[in-house]
Amino acid sequence: MKYTNQISEYIIDLELPEYRRWQDVIKKEKKIAKRLCKDAIADIDAVGPSPLIRKFMSSILKNTYCYGGGLYTEEMQSWSDALNMSLSDIVLVNCTYELSHLENISIFGCTAGIKYVPNLGMVHVRNMDWPIASIGPATRIFRFKKKSREFISVGLPGKVSVISGMLPGKYSVTINWAPSNFRPSFDFGPSFLLRDVLESCDSYDEAVSYLSGTSLSSHVFYTVCGSKKGEGCIIERTKSSYNIREWTGGVLTQANHFEGKFKSHNHSLNLLEEDDDPDTETAYEDSVNRAETLKESLAIKKVTKISDLRKALNISPVQNEESHQQMIFIPNKGEYKIWASRPK
Repeated sequence: MKYTNQISEYIIDLELPEYRRWQDVIKKEKKIAKRLCKDAIADIDAVGPSPLIRKFMSSILKNTYCYGGGLYTEEMQSWSDALNMSLSDIVLVNCTYELSHLENISIFGCTAGIKYVPNLGMVHVRNMDWPIASIGPATRIFRFKKKSREFISVGLPGKVSVISGMLPGKYSVTINWAPSNFRPSFDFGPSFLLRDVLESCDSYDEAVSYLSGTSLSSHVFYTVCGSKKGEGCIIERTKSSYNIREWTGGVLTQANHFEGKFKSHNHSLNLLEEDDDPDTETAYEDSVNRAETLKESLAIKKVTKISDLRKALNISPVQNEESHQQMIFIPNKGEYKIWASRPK
C-alpha cells in the first residue's frame, strides 16, 4: 500500500449557519465527494437489499433522522444540493457505520493504540480500515473553528460527522467498529456523538463521561487519549451501557472485539467468514491478531520520534489492503501526522 502525507486541509467555521459551513469544501471537492458517495451506496447495495428497497429504506431513514431532530441536517442538505443527490442518500452515506450492523456482514476494521512516550507525552496511533478504496484519495483534514476554539477531524468530503479527531492540548478520540447481536437504530450514531463531543467537551474527563453515558444507535469502541500522563482508555459501548478499559502503563490497544463484560457480542465475529476452509482466519481471530501485533510493536523500548511510532502501523496485519488512513495524535502538543492511501 502506498501512502502520502500531502493532504488538503479546510477550515469549517462553526459560527456560520449550518447550510454555509461546507461551501469552501464543496467548491473544491464536489467531484470527489460525489464519487465517494456513489461508491458508498454501491457498497451498501452489494451486501444489502435491492437498490429499490434501499431507496425506500433510505427515505424512511432520512425522515426518522431529520424529523427526530438529528444533528447537522442542514449541513447534509448543503451537500445534497451541491451533489444533486437526494438528502435521503446523503443521510444514508453519513449513517454507513450504523448500516454496517444490519446483517453483521461488513466490518470497518481499524486498529488503535495508546502509549506514553517521555519526550512526546501520551500518544494515540490508529489505522482506519474501510472496504472502499476511494477513501484514501478522498481523505481530508477539517479544522472546525468557533471563535478561539478549534478541533481537528480526519474526514471525508460529504461526511459531516467525525470518526477520528483531536481537541489540541486536551484529548483525541477515534472510533473502531464493534460487533453487535442487535439491529441498530438511527437516533444518535457514534460518529455524530463524537463530533458533538469535540464541539462541546473541554477536557479528557468530560469527553470520557459524555462518550460513556450517552445512549447510542449502535455498538462502538472509542479510543480516548488525553494530554496528561495516565489519561487514556478504551470505551466499549453498547447502545445503553459501557465498559472502560483504562491505560495503566505500557500499551493499550483496540481492534474490533470486546475484551470487557460484553464479550458475548464477539460471537457474531466468528460468523463473518465466507470460506468453509477451517484454516481460514475468522474476523474474531483477525481482530485479536491485529490488536496483539500493534501492542507488541508499540512496546519497543526506544521511541524517540513519530517515525518510530508509524513503523508499528505499517506491520501486517495492522496494515492491510483496507487500511486507507493512518494517523498519530499527540494531544498535549496539539500535533498530528496523517497519511492516506493512494492507488499504486
